[in-house]
Amino acid sequence: MKIHKPKFWEKNNNLISLLLLPVSCFLQLLIKIKKRLTSEHSFKIPVICIGNIYLGGTGKTPLSILIAKELRKHNKKPAIIKKYYSEHIDEHNLINNSVDCLFLNKKRSKAINDAEKKQYDVAILDDGFQDYSIKKDLNILCFNSNQLIGNGMTLPAGPLRENINAIKKTQIVIINGNKNKLFEDQILNISNKVKETVNFVVPEASGMNYIDRVETDWAFRIQLPIGTNVPFHCTASGKCFLASLTPKKRLAMIQAMDLNAHTKRTHVKQETLLSELKQVSKQGYALDQEEFMDGMVAIAVPVNDNHGRFAAALAFHGPTQRISVENALARKDILTKAAKQLADSLFSEG
Repeated sequence: MKIHKPKFWEKNNNLISLLLLPVSCFLQLLIKIKKRLTSEHSFKIPVICIGNIYLGGTGKTPLSILIAKELRKHNKKPAIIKKYYSEHIDEHNLINNSVDCLFLNKKRSKAINDAEKKQYDVAILDDGFQDYSIKKDLNILCFNSNQLIGNGMTLPAGPLRENINAIKKTQIVIINGNKNKLFEDQILNISNKVKETVNFVVPEASGMNYIDRVETDWAFRIQLPIGTNVPFHCTASGKCFLASLTPKKRLAMIQAMDLNAHTKRTHVKQETLLSELKQVSKQGYALDQEEFMDGMVAIAVPVNDNHGRFAAALAFHGPTQRISVENALARKDILTKAAKQLADSLFSEG
């Protein structure tokens, strides 16, 4: 279905969006009320939701088909569930021609029930992230690299169906589109300069996630693969993120955490962690001094968007046999300058 997207949805701080902001706030209030009033239903089979918060195409249907095919390789019998819309006939045909396991109904819950009756053992919701009546076992949120979140505002001031904070209730985020070669080259250039493994790390609900990295050429290195999820409280990138929060939000988040000890140097007391985060907020970088893993040191700096909001952390780490805290700090300026260049290439409006 073709959706007309006004140009102001992609422009930050534009007058039209600001004028529509009160309407957006009112609609989001209605959504919150709807969430509270909607009863959530569980099903006999696990439910995987492929959704989005950006209005329009983000690659949900192709991903649903891909997951269905992969599940079949593991002897599963997946059903793709879609809410019936007559204008979505092209998507229906695409699914039927690819995997032939589509269940349609004006109510997704009824389609899942139909799939259960026919002995399907996994339900894949193609869209439905905003269907609060269905309990999901796994949420996968899709974005398109060409638009990402637009101006970051919700409808009608912007293109988002709900606030970006909705990411907190998802377990996997996928960005569809071409690889950003400029971004990859910049990460490689940083690694060449610091001579250690460089990581681009983003916050998720349960910790920091390594979404890109360049490995050092050293034979002896500590490997944390792409997709690794690490704690907030004992990693340089995690502390970088926590320090970006307001003191009130920072305190609330830490009070909700389990400050588990990973080494004898891990912060296990809220007071000592909060004290360090206050210093991190002032100095603009964070260190991991063997707090996450014995024998590993790391340093991280924030990558901020156009509004100065934390978007990711840029970090490098290495074994203590080769890198000390002093060595890491000596290369801090390389990271800080690189973080600014990455932000310019990722969030430039030009």
